Formats: sequence, C-alpha cells, structure tokens
Amino acid sequence: LHQKMTPAFLHFLFAASVLPDVTAVAHRQAVQYPPLEKMSVTSPDVTVTGAGTAANITMAREDQSWACYVDKGCDIIKFSSNLAQTQPRKETDGKSLLVLVFGLLRTFREVWPLWEKQFQLNEFQAAGGKVDVMLLTSLTVFESGRDLDLKRFYKKVTTKDLRDFYGEKLIGVVASDDSRDFGIDRVYRFINRSQTLLNKYDRILGMRPDVVLKFDEANKKSVNIDDLCKGDNKGGYFIIKGDYHIRCTWCENDWDKAFLSCDPKAAFMFGSGMLRSGTCRKPNGELPKIHPSIKGKTGAWDVPCPGEKPSSDRGECRAAYDFEMDGRMLGALEGIYSTFSTNR
Repeated sequence: LHQKMTPAFLHFLFAASVLPDVTAVAHRQAVQYPPLEKMSVTSPDVTVTGAGTAANITMAREDQSWACYVDKGCDIIKFSSNLAQTQPRKETDGKSLLVLVFGLLRTFREVWPLWEKQFQLNEFQAAGGKVDVMLLTSLTVFESGRDLDLKRFYKKVTTKDLRDFYGEKLIGVVASDDSRDFGIDRVYRFINRSQTLLNKYDRILGMRPDVVLKFDEANKKSVNIDDLCKGDNKGGYFIIKGDYHIRCTWCENDWDKAFLSCDPKAAFMFGSGMLRSGTCRKPNGELPKIHPSIKGKTGAWDVPCPGEKPSSDRGECRAAYDFEMDGRMLGALEGIYSTFSTNR
C-alpha cells in the first residue's frame, strides 16, 4: 500500500492512466470490437482496450479485413472495395451468389440450414457455383423491443461464433448498434456503396435471418436460383413477398423481408432508387407501371399506409421508374413467399 514512488513506478502509473480507448486504437489500427466483455490486451504491434472477448482479441488482424463497425466510423466504400480485392472470384463453370443476411441474429443457426435446402445451395456449389455470405447486423443487440416486452431473450453471438458457423462462406460483417438500423433500408445503403463488391457476383439474395420460404404448391420444398433467373426474369429484381396481405403501398403483401436480384446491376438500381430523391413521374406525368406479380389485387401507388406517404412519393416508385426506363423486370416471385420461422 505504501509503494515507494520510484521513477519506474510513476512511469507505470502514467502509462496505465493514458492507455488509449478502443475508439482511438480502432482509428489508428482499424481494430474494432463490439462492446461486450470489458478487457484489455497488448500484442507486439497493437494495444486494444475496452471491449471484446478472448476470441475477439485473438482475431485482431482478421477483423481488420472482414469486420466493419458502422458506429466507429467504418468506411463502407473502402471496406467493400477491399473485400472485392482480398476475396478474388474463382474461375469456375458455375455461377456466384452473394447472400446478404440483414437483421438481428436471433435464429440464424436454425434458419440457415433451411435456406441451404430451400434454395438448393449445396447443389449450386456442387455444380461449380460459389456462395458467399455478408452479414448486416449487430454484435451487441440480439432482441427487438417486442422480444424484450415478451421477456424473450437470445444467446449472444461473437465474431468467432459467426466464423465457426458460416466457415469460408462468410466474407464480411457490417455491424451497427443502432436499433433503428436493422431493416432493409440498411441493405439499400450497403448496396449503394458496394458496387465494386457486388459486381463479382451473378446473383444477389437478401433475406432476414428469421424468415424462410413458403410455397403455394403443397409438395414443393425448394427452388433453383438459376431457374428463377431464366427467360423474362433474366437481369431482373424480384421481391419475395411476405405470406400475409396488407391493404396499402404498391404491393398487396409485405415486401421488405427478402429479395432475389438476378444480376448485380439490378440490385444496385433498386437500392439507389430507394435512396435517391426526386419524382418518379414520366415526362407525360404518368407513374411507372406496377408489375402484376407485385401489385396483386390491392397494390397501388396512391394508397398510403397510415401515417406514411403514398408510394408514389417513395423510393419504390423511383426504382420502378428506373427499371421501366432500362427495360428490366421488377417483379415478385410467383408462388413463393417469405414467412417467419417457427422459432422466432
């Protein structure tokens, strides 16, 4: 208790008091961790303090290349460009698919094996195709407000858990702690800044990690992604509609849970249309057409949901305009729906 105040001891106290916080270190070394267990560690070339687990810490250099923390000033354009360079596409006879998983990681362990079967991903790879996974999620928030109200809690997930689970398919994680930032708008922002990365792929599939497919045909259990993108669907963008009806917006069903883009340009067109401002009216004042597969019986541009603008003033109308001008298909997959998993 009465340590002699030698110069060496004073130097130790001063060093401990000015140990850099995680934000400063992250800015200097691009090593960033979600605020989990408080700890610190020192390696020969980097000091990390504040947040992380032992598994996180051992992956310091790996995190520099594949994890991007929006809340700590991540540059998504640079991040996605680096991924495109560090994950070179292999020359194969098959196609390449990027799966964008967006939302809270509540049931991803149960849902991913179902996706593999429903989208025939193993067969896709066996035929020479490549499947990569990008997560747009949080590594600190795992329950929604509704979950908390119902006292429903989920196991926390670390970066090591994700790498162990997805294996080589996982090419990157874009993490945010903003609870308002887990919906499909986040996907549009990522797509809008990641054209270099997206251009590596033939197909882009986006789905929430708590939904699976539901089919009109009783005996149907799976779909072939390449078959979905043939004929008139080639180069198009397709909503995978929710399995329940709503009586507002351009689509007769809920439409923000899943999508399939049959080429990267279509994904970029839809994402940029959703984000940009301006009119969607043609020079003659007409609005773009809504494809019958989206519209159904109740979809319309000027039937707003309560408290919202009519669809004609929203991004989906601007996206429809862009697709019509480019001669591309913007529709919904027929007979295939997204539905919440039973474990949600």
